[in-house]
Amino acid sequence: MSTEPQPRKRLTIARSFLLQGIAIFGAMVAQNIFSEWSGDNEYIAYGMPVILLVLFLFLFSKELNKAIGKLQFAIANVALIAIGTIIGTFVLQLVDDPRVYIDYYGETWTHIFGYLCFTDLFHAWWYVALFILLVLSLIEVTRRRPWGFRHFGFHLVHVSLIVIAIGVWTDFYFGFRGIIPLTVGEKSDIVTMFFRNTTIETEKKRLNFNIQLGRFETEMYDHEYRIQIWHKPPGQMPTAKAVVPVEEPGVHEIAGTDLSFTIDEFYPDFSFRYEGDTANVLPEDPVLIADALIGDRAQEVQLRSLVPDSKTIKEPRSGAHVTFGWYLSQQKRAQFESAEQQVQAKHRLFMTQGDSLVGSNEFAVGDSWTIPGTDNTLTFVQAYKDLRVNTEGNEVYEASNVYRNPAIQFEWFDGDTTKSLFVFSRFIGSDENPMQAAFEQAVGMTPVYQFTTGEEYIVVGGERMIYKFLNSGFEKEPFELGDTLAIGGPDGARLVLRDMFPNATRVRSIPVSKSDEYKNPRALVTMYKGGDTLASKLMFEPRGSMDGLLRVQNEEYFLALGSVTQHETKSWTSLLTVVDSTGAELHSEPVEVNRPMHYGGMLFYQLDFDPDRPDYSGIGVSYEPGLYVIYTGFYGLVIGVFLMFYVTDKKKKQKRKN
Repeated sequence: MSTEPQPRKRLTIARSFLLQGIAIFGAMVAQNIFSEWSGDNEYIAYGMPVILLVLFLFLFSKELNKAIGKLQFAIANVALIAIGTIIGTFVLQLVDDPRVYIDYYGETWTHIFGYLCFTDLFHAWWYVALFILLVLSLIEVTRRRPWGFRHFGFHLVHVSLIVIAIGVWTDFYFGFRGIIPLTVGEKSDIVTMFFRNTTIETEKKRLNFNIQLGRFETEMYDHEYRIQIWHKPPGQMPTAKAVVPVEEPGVHEIAGTDLSFTIDEFYPDFSFRYEGDTANVLPEDPVLIADALIGDRAQEVQLRSLVPDSKTIKEPRSGAHVTFGWYLSQQKRAQFESAEQQVQAKHRLFMTQGDSLVGSNEFAVGDSWTIPGTDNTLTFVQAYKDLRVNTEGNEVYEASNVYRNPAIQFEWFDGDTTKSLFVFSRFIGSDENPMQAAFEQAVGMTPVYQFTTGEEYIVVGGERMIYKFLNSGFEKEPFELGDTLAIGGPDGARLVLRDMFPNATRVRSIPVSKSDEYKNPRALVTMYKGGDTLASKLMFEPRGSMDGLLRVQNEEYFLALGSVTQHETKSWTSLLTVVDSTGAELHSEPVEVNRPMHYGGMLFYQLDFDPDRPDYSGIGVSYEPGLYVIYTGFYGLVIGVFLMFYVTDKKKKQKRKN
């Protein structure tokens, strides 16, 4: 019998994958046991994973010890980490509702992904175990390599990789990211946190100091408008060929054609200025020119008193309407001045369940209504035209007398106590209305509020008076051009009286720009062919419509007006002040994009803003305790690579030369 020693088994990539695969399988089993028994039997929950770990080390410790310092093991390890990271990127992570996974993957695959710990992969035990094996491999490689200055770069690279891994996992488990939403003048010490450096909101964290927002400012990019030249052959999609700045004068040739165009005028905020005779002119066709303002939008309207369909404008949500006339009939005047009738605001509440209408009722203050199909009763307490809530959230008040944020307050009895319910006309959902959310959960129905005021305004041109028939009674007052008439609605609709003429046929309209702001840009452009005028048009941005384009029949080229930069936000600036519990100011600093504030080991930066709320700023908060550890590791890595591939290599070349 031969007594020659048996050859040692050569470590292969396949054996490395197998060895680490066994470790992955054991970690999956251990985590499933822990999840299943945690809270029910702590001995099993903690004991079985320990037993599995001891069993793995008993069976594979020798082979693991031989393999862990080899290149094949490191290649397999990095490959498995990469595969795990890819899986975690494509599989939905950390969704609380299991029905979401079932909708995406089906019930079978949802269970499989759960057992494999794919739905919270970056915290899965097997994924963490791969990084532990990577660190152990780096330690073993470093330990086996001889020490000395010649190998210092090699050791520094591997130690730096270990330091980086420690820093990353320190941040991952102990760091957090969150946001402090603030309005100007408000302070808070509550950070809305996200799940371990993800974007999933989980909990609130209280700081040991307050952050106060002193001011918030935004800077916008300016528009850069161009005339765009487009080519559209028959049956093909249009393609852009060139652009010409609107400020560029002269005749612009369209290359390869006999077409050209001129930009005659550009109006950043286009409007008309009206001129006409008013003295000694009979009111044969009276016209009132006004700007209808709804929120930030403005639209010109012309009310013609002798044209039935053009003499009244109505605010659809509130029901208020404005009528223009040159005279007021004796019958209407008598009706107003008697003030015997009063228009009352009408409030109607709809109850919906899913897409079905359960019932509705019209209310006046003090009325009660038993919701169909339930024992719950609603009592109408109060109506608000413009409801606001103070910063502490414990008091509501009427901000103005205009219907900007209509709401009604009810009291309802849930069987035990009487509760309040506020229902808004503008905001149908209950996401930001805890009272409505509680009501919907208890009753199973969604309240929807609609209102109409029926208020009537009559602008009498001959008398220059406004007759107001309001829900609070009759009013009459003189007006001047430029006055604003508030007609309500949830967006605070207003009518600005601009011009008035007794005869519209004798009025001249002159194009002008009301301001230098790009609110309503238009360009007057003329197109020529061989020197002859083809067409002239006042162009505007298409925005889904072809009306603003300059197109000529049978020509393949057309022109469009557009901006190469939208009027987007360029920068945000928030003045932050750190305030302690006594109200003393500890630190103050402006925060901009890419210019955060460092305080208390945390980073405060500009994260969010809302263009509809100019006094709101979302302040991001980041705590990264492993950040400087990671920086240290990267510095060491760079120095180590430099020593390995420059200093050591240079010495080798010198040695060979000698």
